[in-house]
Amino acid sequence: MREIEVVPNGREQNVVFNGQLESAVSHKLEFPQTSIDGASKIFVRLYPGPLSQIMEGMDSLLRMPGGCFEQTSSSTYPNVLALDYMKRTKKLTPEVHAKAEGYIANGYQRLLTFEVQSGGFSWFGQAPANKILTSYGLMEFYDMSKVHEVDPRVIQRTQQWLASQQQLDGSWKPDTQFINEGATNRYNTDVLRITAYIAWSLGNTGYQGPAVQKATEYIQKHLSEKADAYTLTVLANFAVDSGKDREFTRQVIQMLLDARTEKGEQAWWSADETSLYATGTSASVETTGLAVQALLKWGQAAGTARKALTYITAKKDATGAWGSTQATIMALRALLLASEKGTADLRGTVEISVNGKSSKKFVLTPENNDLLHQFVFKEIDGSGANTVEIRYDGRGTLGYQTAGQYFIPWDEQGEKEPLSISVNYDRSKLMQDDIVTATATIQNNLPKTANMVMVDLGIPPGFDLLSEDLQDYQEKSASMKSGRLEKFNQTATQAILYFNSFAAGETVQLKFRFRAKYPIRVRTFQSGVYEYYDPDVKSVARPVALEVIKR
Repeated sequence: MREIEVVPNGREQNVVFNGQLESAVSHKLEFPQTSIDGASKIFVRLYPGPLSQIMEGMDSLLRMPGGCFEQTSSSTYPNVLALDYMKRTKKLTPEVHAKAEGYIANGYQRLLTFEVQSGGFSWFGQAPANKILTSYGLMEFYDMSKVHEVDPRVIQRTQQWLASQQQLDGSWKPDTQFINEGATNRYNTDVLRITAYIAWSLGNTGYQGPAVQKATEYIQKHLSEKADAYTLTVLANFAVDSGKDREFTRQVIQMLLDARTEKGEQAWWSADETSLYATGTSASVETTGLAVQALLKWGQAAGTARKALTYITAKKDATGAWGSTQATIMALRALLLASEKGTADLRGTVEISVNGKSSKKFVLTPENNDLLHQFVFKEIDGSGANTVEIRYDGRGTLGYQTAGQYFIPWDEQGEKEPLSISVNYDRSKLMQDDIVTATATIQNNLPKTANMVMVDLGIPPGFDLLSEDLQDYQEKSASMKSGRLEKFNQTATQAILYFNSFAAGETVQLKFRFRAKYPIRVRTFQSGVYEYYDPDVKSVARPVALEVIKR
């Protein structure tokens, strides 16, 4: 028997509440009157321990595309973190060990294909290498080597390549290729930030050459500059990890603490853009995740670290991730570092009530308190207000998420989207073996450039995509400043396209063809567009009904 998920014919929407539970909490989830009847659900997820958080984050990242170096890294990294955590806490089972090992082995081999021949790594393995991306990869390879066999020569030559790029004054020049092209803000050219990130990567992976000391001297000379919050988080991690200058560490940590925003039981650090180009909420989560790691390692700001962890858990989305892959990785690293203070003794009883009716009771024990527990409620008011109460009687603090999922008709127009996409077909009825032409129109409605734009083109069931059309566009766009198709790959249900950027107001049209394989009546799989570094900037296209008759 095979299970098939039936998705309502409408635009999916989610409302999400996250938090930490010590006794009881109540949330009201409201679904609009226009919600599609019978399609609404409420999910309650319980996260008793850090492993439950990382496992859900790992599953979410594995569902994301994996066509570039960073995506491959970020879907491999949670497996590395999980395996390391389970080994340290002696929670490793043979089944989980085998699964994680398999993912890591595949990810490691794939990552090696992105190494540039002249040294370093780039998003798609083509020269020139990107120093920041290479530094991130270096830290990942080093962490991976703790749980999986990694060729030490890979780590050594990556360190040497980064060190060889250092300037005489101890700094590193900004990268000028790919996502940085046409950049107008200072974050892509902030030498202090770039130098701190690369020096942290080298120092954190055991590099013994003079580059780290030269970088430290440069950083100390230029620390009086007005550093943004993200740069301060990198500097703080660099200072704490090196541990060589206590006064320098104290100074940087104090600057970091002064840069926080605090409201109630939450604290966070906002960033306009991170070193790996994240913006929006993803940038704030990534920055706060880095800040938490520095504060926990420093060990003298437990209250602020606790409030920052509360902020991180509050920002988890309905899929179990934190927006971009980088934000998810840094959130998971922060949670795992915090877990070393011990949450394994959490135990007690949980009762979940929906609209005043007790719906589920659950007992947390030492045997199940590091697993994700999910409950789905369908008997709800799908076009009105629903109240979800969670009561916990026990020891420790229980992480939770309450999420409402509903669908609205495609005809219902919301606000003008920052990115928009539509897919039209030259006909909806055709015969077996006929070819139908689709046109995807993607537009950037933002007043600024959208970087690393991902386009998912749904492949209708029963059709073959003629990929030579996308290959032709990739070749024709190779010299374009924006709207350039860097790469595409294909699954059974979609083609995933990687564009370098879309300029402000730019519209791109793509024509591609499908061949009908056999008689069928279908709706096309969903097509969508989003910014890789800010997944909140997104849009989906309305599916189209197609009919193929026997020839």
